[in-house]
Amino acid sequence: LARSLARDGHTIHAGDDELDPYLVASRFVRGSFQHPPPDRQPESALQVLSDYLDQHPEIDVLMPVSDIATRLISRQRDRFPKQVRLIVPDALVVERCVDKAAMFELCEHLGVALAQRRIVTDQANLLDAVAEIGTPCVVKPVDACHYLFDRKAIILREADEAAAALPYWPAEHASLCVQRFVDGPRHDISFAAHRGRLIGAVDCKVLQTDRQDGTG
Repeated sequence: LARSLARDGHTIHAGDDELDPYLVASRFVRGSFQHPPPDRQPESALQVLSDYLDQHPEIDVLMPVSDIATRLISRQRDRFPKQVRLIVPDALVVERCVDKAAMFELCEHLGVALAQRRIVTDQANLLDAVAEIGTPCVVKPVDACHYLFDRKAIILREADEAAAALPYWPAEHASLCVQRFVDGPRHDISFAAHRGRLIGAVDCKVLQTDRQDGTG
C-alpha cells in the first residue's frame, strides 16, 4: 500500500503496534511511529495517533489498514481534525461487515457455500463444538474487535490440542465461532462500493503468513 501510494506521488506516514523493520526502513515511508495495540489499549492508541497528527499538520488523509483499526477509527471519527480526510466507511457499515454471525446468515441466504460451524457462548459449549465439528477446525472471534489469546484465530489440528490452546473462556468475547478448517491459500477481497454499487475490487491471494501455524 505504501509503495503504491508513494509511486502515485503521495507522502506516506505509517504507524504500527509493533516495531516493523520493513516499515521503518522503507524508502516509500517518510515517517513512522509506534502505537499501543488498538484491540487492548484503544484509548492509548487513539491518543498516540492524535498526537502524531498534531505534530504533522501536513497530513491530510488517514487510512486504517486493519479490521480493528478501521472499526476503532470509524467509531471515533469525530475526534479527528476536520482537515484530515478519513478513508473509512461509516461505523454502521463497518460493524455490519465484521459481524461474522450476520455474514454467515447472509451467505446462507444467498446460497454461498459455507464450512460447518457453530457459534458458542461459553467454555463447555466451545469444547463440545470442537468435538462435534472435529479437527482440523478453527476457533475465531465473532467480534473482530478483540484478538483471541493474542491471535486472530486458533487452528486445532488434533482433538487433544483444544484444552491447552483454549484453557478458559476469554472474558472480552461474548461469543466465538468454531468452524471446519479449509486448507489452501486465503483470498482477501478488497472492494469499494458507493450506495450499494460495486466500484472496484482486488483479489489478493495470501501465500504465506507471519506465523508458522498459518495464522497471522
